Amino acid sequence: MSAFPNPPHEPNAAEVLRNMLSFGFSLLSPNDQQDKIEQISEKLAAGVADVERLEGETEEDLRRKQFAELLNKAPVHTQVDLFREFRRKFNDEKRLCEAILLFRQLDSNEQQETIEKLLDQFMRQRREEVKDVILERLSEECEEDFRLRRFVKLCNKSDHLLDDFILNEPKKWDLDALLMQASGNEEMEEIKESRYAEFYLGLSSIWFKARWASDPECLINLILSKVGEGDHIIEKLVNETEEDFLPRRFTESFKQLQFSTQEDVVKRIQNILFYNRYSVCRKEGRWITEEPRFPLEFIKVKTPNLRVSGGAAATQGGGQGAITQGGQGTSQQ
Repeated sequence: MSAFPNPPHEPNAAEVLRNMLSFGFSLLSPNDQQDKIEQISEKLAAGVADVERLEGETEEDLRRKQFAELLNKAPVHTQVDLFREFRRKFNDEKRLCEAILLFRQLDSNEQQETIEKLLDQFMRQRREEVKDVILERLSEECEEDFRLRRFVKLCNKSDHLLDDFILNEPKKWDLDALLMQASGNEEMEEIKESRYAEFYLGLSSIWFKARWASDPECLINLILSKVGEGDHIIEKLVNETEEDFLPRRFTESFKQLQFSTQEDVVKRIQNILFYNRYSVCRKEGRWITEEPRFPLEFIKVKTPNLRVSGGAAATQGGGQGAITQGGQGTSQQ
């Protein structure tokens, strides 16, 4: 028997997907939001959704209403494609964050050599566009910031360059250990504030609230049980209801997972959701149990080995485990 109360009704896959899409849309920049509205409108041959702007509504409020109106008209395959686009976009941001973290581990000479190597590759592939990646140092910019800006510009212009750097550079470093350094580090704070971190947490929270314990074998419950072992124990607060405690417990537990594990959770949710969205028969529980489960040691929050061959020692503070998004909350330990 599940330790959690069952949700009042079986979640509607279409509704959950729309909620996830609306959340992903909310994380986009204003320009990206408008581009997405126009892209969907063109795909549906429906024109930009004509919605009334009410008194006091902002431009963003209006864009969200237009997006919601288009979602209601969009067929299943369009919604699925849109979800994949959001995942791909935020995953690309994650890869860039990881590349920046690795780049910052290099000394100044190694950074300069990396930039020259990437620039040489870019010129061989897209010589006619080389002017787009030639930058001048700003008057108030230090050499370190200028090198980083050049590196980011090259990676943003070519996925191939980003892939090449990420595939080769981690051979010298333990990326998971670098990603698990303590809070307070400037580059760690930048990564924690990235949209992909919020995207993973938000999607998983929407999923959890929609179906938290309808299946005792559910992946979410498995994660909760494994993260809850050892030192990371989240207790119910005084006067906190079960309805408030469960989402908080999930959110704080999810934050403790390594980003790679969070990404796998989102992939699994996507697979389950798309299966239900396309399926006439609802056999979700059986389908989940037939899927290979995560290795238990992969799900547990572990203290990393911060020294690796060929790399430098990273500093861990406070036994925090993986990066968290938005702080630790107010749980009792």
